[in-house]
Amino acid sequence: MTIRKPSRLPQRNLLLVKTTAIFAYVSLCASLLIVPVAHGAETADLANARTRAVAEARGGRLAHAIDSLRSLHAIHPEDPLVTADLIVLMRLAGQNAQIAVVTTNTDPGSIPDYALLDWARAMRDQKDFARAAAILEKRRQALGAAGEILYATVLVEAGKPEAALAALPDRSAPGLNATDLADMAYVQRRAGNPAQGLMLCERALSIDRKSPQALREEVFALSDLTAANAAQHLAGEQPPLFKPDTQNRLRAD
Repeated sequence: MTIRKPSRLPQRNLLLVKTTAIFAYVSLCASLLIVPVAHGAETADLANARTRAVAEARGGRLAHAIDSLRSLHAIHPEDPLVTADLIVLMRLAGQNAQIAVVTTNTDPGSIPDYALLDWARAMRDQKDFARAAAILEKRRQALGAAGEILYATVLVEAGKPEAALAALPDRSAPGLNATDLADMAYVQRRAGNPAQGLMLCERALSIDRKSPQALREEVFALSDLTAANAAQHLAGEQPPLFKPDTQNRLRAD
């Protein structure tokens, strides 16, 4: 096992993160305008009203778009596309608790793929790991590596480490990016395998040496491996990634 020589994270990386978030926002909103054929039971009037609301979000009126979709959902709570678009836009607005309420009686099998990850992530942020797992359980493979890794993540956070490890994709699976590998490292570490986590971090950093997720996980894996000095040193080289209380905990270790 090798310990990577620490390198300083440039400030421009923070700008890159913000820019990436903006592009993700635009991309997600654009994807909502594509109505899956499998959910074509909408009336023309309802479809038009829904797509107008999404267009408002694309135009920067996110709060108004959410209000419009909530009104549609109150009238058509059974419509999966209205619910799906509402999930995605509420997630963009950070309204995780509201997503939990809106989807109380929603069958995950009725929701199109494009909204499932946002729905599961919202439930994870609400600490409802069992519900997040239930959303993903039957569809995670269709969602690709992101779905499989998120499913493993909520399982390990629910206290099911063996099931979580079994759910992870193979580390040699094609298409895994640095974030995917760092998230897999998190699952390994939480499941009690920090050495495996560290190896995944090193692989992630070989793809993207500035990956914030991989840099953070590398520090925590080292800490769990009782390499406290190395962990503290790396954390000190990346101050934007670690809150003061985390830095203090690493010093205490």
